[in-house]
Amino acid sequence: MNEIVKINNNDLMVKEYKEQRVVTLWDIAKLHQVPIVNARNNFDRNIKKLIEKEDYFLVPKESEFAHTLSISKQISVQALNASKNIPIFTESGYLMMTKPMQDELSWQVQRQLVKGYFKLQEIKSISENMVFDKKLGKLKLEKEGLKLAVDLLKPSKSSTVKMLKDFNTSQGLSTIYLPEYVDEEVGISATALLQKFNIPMNIRQFNKLMVEHGFLERKTRPSTGRRKFKSYNHLTDKGLKYGKNETSTRGSERQTQPLYYENTFMELINFLNSLKGVM
Repeated sequence: MNEIVKINNNDLMVKEYKEQRVVTLWDIAKLHQVPIVNARNNFDRNIKKLIEKEDYFLVPKESEFAHTLSISKQISVQALNASKNIPIFTESGYLMMTKPMQDELSWQVQRQLVKGYFKLQEIKSISENMVFDKKLGKLKLEKEGLKLAVDLLKPSKSSTVKMLKDFNTSQGLSTIYLPEYVDEEVGISATALLQKFNIPMNIRQFNKLMVEHGFLERKTRPSTGRRKFKSYNHLTDKGLKYGKNETSTRGSERQTQPLYYENTFMELINFLNSLKGVM
């Protein structure tokens, strides 16, 4: 409660209780320039006509709300100690409490209080909902973008988890449900495996055969370099039997690097050999 609204040249501190704006008896007395005892007597006379928790609330004087009123000097310590409770009023309760007041000042105060105090909460709520809807819409678009990237890149399980973690972090979402470690087969570069198994083929020849037979495809992504794009290799669904697409740890997540499983690499080589007769 630190926002101030000007009502008929009087400062009124904004008060909210149970997510709705309210005014106190002391506010009513101050704004309508009547003694507080008159305002209290008016409430006591008409309390049966008001609906509790709809038109008014009786807040315990030991409550945090009452304490805040006291330290902000909205009510004196003496008045707080002398009260059994703190009556506060919603918009409907305020209008019913001031219904008997027909003087010119009361008309002015009522109009300003309704339009400049109570209605502002509705405008604020609408504005907050619009902001929330905009953020939700952006989140949905970002989610669709992530899904498209996963479908397009077909990354490994560990890379998918990393992409999800980065996405959640960027959107302020929790990552607690995502695993720290994914148990999957280790992938090794084709260059290393060609050397390990002494295959008489360089990496360019290998990649060319892989592309020709549908195991590998060339993709491009935007780049800040002179060519404005960069090419990279990507395992197709057919090629994923023999390896996985690992997102690059040095560049953008829009780029992947094919890694191969050691235990099926010779099967792949023999298959390529049978198709092409290279070896």
